[in-house]
Amino acid sequence: MTFFDRFMSDRATEFGSENIVRGEVFEVLNSEGEIYSIDTGDPGCPFQGPAWRNVLSSASDHDYYIPVEASYRKRDREENFVGYTVNFGYGVEGFLPRSRSGYYYPEERDATSKRLLVRVIQFHPCGVKQGNVVVEAAQLHGKDGVKMNVSQGSSLWGLSVDILMERHILLELPSGKFGIAPVEEALRLTGMRYLEALTGRNYRVIVGKICHHMALSRTVHSVSLREVQSDD
Repeated sequence: MTFFDRFMSDRATEFGSENIVRGEVFEVLNSEGEIYSIDTGDPGCPFQGPAWRNVLSSASDHDYYIPVEASYRKRDREENFVGYTVNFGYGVEGFLPRSRSGYYYPEERDATSKRLLVRVIQFHPCGVKQGNVVVEAAQLHGKDGVKMNVSQGSSLWGLSVDILMERHILLELPSGKFGIAPVEEALRLTGMRYLEALTGRNYRVIVGKICHHMALSRTVHSVSLREVQSDD
């Protein structure tokens, strides 16, 4: 069992898996662009349990992001890196295309075993591809990234994307900036025990001084973590 499976199991125990999956109706778009209703209270519904609830919640709301674990890299027949198989928990899997992987697009960066924050962009509720899920990673950078002033003393939200060798977490900040914070701060704030569980989270930070990071070969902001966004 991976850290993410334990995380999903703990959440189901905390909130009561029976209470959060029964009798809910989700409206999603099928591959033809038609609205398709899924009633998880139907005994014959194939999409039962907390993991499918997360998938359906995101499939029915384009702005709803959910946590996943990047299980392993996928390659095509020519051995080209094409994306990641992602784990929603409880044996439910999906696909994160390389083109939608944000920070992890470069092949030298490896998301394997890390927690990511994603949203569902394609879901097949029926037919031969029933249950197939395609997702894209959350990101603050890129052409649709968040633009705002990032300067010392600013209070803003950052997205944790990686764990660095010297026990810092790396965060995407608005306007294409990066921030780093000690792993210990993130462990204390989240209450997590696993380093892999610290990424794929939104943290409110206070921006500190700019420094040059040798391993990243770029300047970054030191930041202090003040708050972490809940998974609920």
